[in-house]
Amino acid sequence: MHYRTDLATEAVAVRGDLTAADLQKTEEKRGKWRITRVRIGSDRGERLLGKPQGRYITVRLPSLPQETAAMSGAARLIGTELAALLPPEGMVLVAGLGNPSLTADSLGPLTAGKVVATRQPFGGETTLRPTAVLIPNVCGVTGLDSAEQVRATCDLLRPTAVIAVDALAAASAEHLGVAVQLTDTGVSPGSGVGNHRSAITAKTMGVPVIGLGIPTVVDARTLVAELTGLELTERHLPPMNVTPQDIDLTVRQAARLLSMSIHAALHPELPPERLTALAE
Repeated sequence: MHYRTDLATEAVAVRGDLTAADLQKTEEKRGKWRITRVRIGSDRGERLLGKPQGRYITVRLPSLPQETAAMSGAARLIGTELAALLPPEGMVLVAGLGNPSLTADSLGPLTAGKVVATRQPFGGETTLRPTAVLIPNVCGVTGLDSAEQVRATCDLLRPTAVIAVDALAAASAEHLGVAVQLTDTGVSPGSGVGNHRSAITAKTMGVPVIGLGIPTVVDARTLVAELTGLELTERHLPPMNVTPQDIDLTVRQAARLLSMSIHAALHPELPPERLTALAE
């Protein structure tokens, strides 16, 4: 059965025929959080896993933080991992991908909307790292592909990197809302739900692109297989994505966490209470 997923850790879990040249994987526990690092290093690994070569970091949370202290701690951890994937200085463009009118797909726009744009196009003083924010919406609304808008913005602003935030699809319901994936391979919007759009990567944008996201949907056939062991085909069940009952709360809290993580990565000098205030 084909497991449709955006998470590299899930793709790796169903393959037993990978060599050390294809894949490197490490895991560590850090307090309540589990961090899995995957590096796909060969054309064969890329083909078998259906993921581009590069680094994938998954931070698995026990649950989506609700309390301020827990949220701040998780954001600091994710922010540290994000900062390690970014150039040490220079302006960063944060692109919030997805459809703001569709709850399960609104993680990118909601996150980007909470990120403070510190770029000063007309001068002025700021001690914070220059940051620009773009919320491209979807092609059906604007007539413009997200990749076209991000590329045009990169051509205009010349950022040192792009952080592309997008809702992800998981193969397992246990990862919904609690698995944060970071990758230096960029993003292919809609790929996890079979709705492929132009990729937003270092190759297409001309600058490093870091993908950042949390799963908000799971494929219905994959969910049935996980719960019952039955493998259904499209003849039994048409393509369908399933979301948690409280998806609106999940997405709001996930957006708060990711925006705080971005602030922690770009402005590590800010105290925890300031990170919290920026995400409100």
